[in-house]
Amino acid sequence: IFELSFWVFVLGIFRNLIVAYAITSFILGIVFVWRFKGEGIVPIREITRTMGQVALVVALFFTLLFVADLSGTLETGLYDSMDDNVPEMTTARGLATAIGFFALTFGGTLLAMFAVLVGGFGIIGMIYVFLVGGTPKLIEKLEGITRREDTESKLIMWFFGIPEALDTDLVLVDEPAPETRFPWDRFRAAVLWQVAFGIILAIYVSLNPWLLREFSMGELFRFMSSAFVVLPILVLPWFIHMRLSARYKGVSKDFYFYKAFKDRFTGLIIASGTLLIFLKFAYETSSIEEILAAFSSYIFIMVLCIIAFTFIYFNFFE
Repeated sequence: IFELSFWVFVLGIFRNLIVAYAITSFILGIVFVWRFKGEGIVPIREITRTMGQVALVVALFFTLLFVADLSGTLETGLYDSMDDNVPEMTTARGLATAIGFFALTFGGTLLAMFAVLVGGFGIIGMIYVFLVGGTPKLIEKLEGITRREDTESKLIMWFFGIPEALDTDLVLVDEPAPETRFPWDRFRAAVLWQVAFGIILAIYVSLNPWLLREFSMGELFRFMSSAFVVLPILVLPWFIHMRLSARYKGVSKDFYFYKAFKDRFTGLIIASGTLLIFLKFAYETSSIEEILAAFSSYIFIMVLCIIAFTFIYFNFFE
């Protein structure tokens, strides 16, 4: 009973924290949109115009499916005519229904994209504030650091994997050149790392044998569908060090902080033995179709949001 209650309590705490984080991000996002709207490599006007075009394409696509279902040409599940009280579908009534469906789909899609945009500005804006305030202090702390200092210094050296023999007296940084083109290479790398971590975290949470004793796989994947908002916090701070080329000068090769960040987080999150155990347990307790269906819906939502958040970071904040 204690173990059962413990996991319910822990997941409830995390769910409440994520909801609070999402609400705070949306509120702050309004402020950050106003502050940074004129600083993007790709102008905000072009972004909103593209959002309108995407919403139009999505609305047209689903309206065509709806009309096909309405006419009996194709069964899509978008139109339900099982109610006996529904009046006979005339041409005029069908046209009005299709127009109404199009308007709702277009408006709903556009509203959802604007919510992701504003929330993304809030999430990335908070990371930006943290990086602006914390990066200079971290670099200053790394300069001349040794294991003979306080506990904080020992933890930092462990986290970065700094060898004892490395000369840490001087941290080298390059002044980043102003960019007139969107940095697609860094953008793709950041998206791939976040998606990889999102999949790994989903395995740890949604296929966890202890959690599956209390929650269904669907409930855990629904939790992860909101929990992935923490992924930018884990990955994007690496890229400020990549942009600055922050490093120690080594004898044979330099020690780059970006690579140290990446290696440490990868080591902390990925434990192949544990992952294989969780996958084996999930396969024994659930069908492969159920696992793939749950993963597919989660990954679809996660990838779309991660792409949006990462684009906001590199376009407006880096």
